[in-house]
Amino acid sequence: MSDFRIKTYVLGGVSTNCYLVFREGEKTAVIIDPADNADYLKNKCREFGVKPEAVLLTHAHFDHIMGLDGVLREFPIPVYAQEEEEILLKDAWMLNDPFLNLSGTMGTEQTGISADHLLRDGDVLHFLNREWKVMATPGHTAGSVCYYLPEEKVLFSGDTLFAESLGRTD
Repeated sequence: MSDFRIKTYVLGGVSTNCYLVFREGEKTAVIIDPADNADYLKNKCREFGVKPEAVLLTHAHFDHIMGLDGVLREFPIPVYAQEEEEILLKDAWMLNDPFLNLSGTMGTEQTGISADHLLRDGDVLHFLNREWKVMATPGHTAGSVCYYLPEEKVLFSGDTLFAESLGRTD
């Protein structure tokens, strides 16, 4: 029986899936797509006795990044995103254009964000004593990615796939 734990939280006004991933009995975790409720995620980390070691973004639309600042204030950890998402992260800030990541359309203006590590298709990350394969899945955004953990047979797909349907293309 695997000690691998995936906690799914549906957060925010557009019901964004956020994940807290950790291994039972260990103290580290990974947050995927922190959505819009950093306080909730911080409380969950305390509840499970884990400290995140990274934030992975499947893409950089507002509903997946609004909680990022709050998470990073509590846990100064690296952020990972596909290289083509920089326009939605860093360029939104440099150009002061919150419409790039759609936050301007929702009145939530997210522009002061950047990734510490820019990913490419085929990259392999190592967290929680597992391989995390980066799979480029452009369509929803130019830099949408999925994270696949072959040992666990788990795929984190962001908005590339929805339950019983394809994901959205914008």
